[in-house]
Amino acid sequence: MSGWRWPAPTSPRPCRPAPAPSGRRCARPRLTDGPLTGTYRRVTGGNPRAGRSLSRADTAHAMLGAVEDPGTVRQGVGVAY
Repeated sequence: MSGWRWPAPTSPRPCRPAPAPSGRRCARPRLTDGPLTGTYRRVTGGNPRAGRSLSRADTAHAMLGAVEDPGTVRQGVGVAY
């Protein structure tokens, strides 16, 4: 499939997160290119308080850990430093 590309986005506007219940906009989480540290916070059914960033390596580590945890079945899992 040489030369194939993903289609361009249909909207020229940047994506914005939905407003929080308080009316303020939520900060976007930030994925970094940092190394695997294994020292992140994980919350089942919510998001870690004041969690704004996480490395891609730690994200993958947390996802693999959630697969093995029966408490995360059909639950949202928030992960951040």
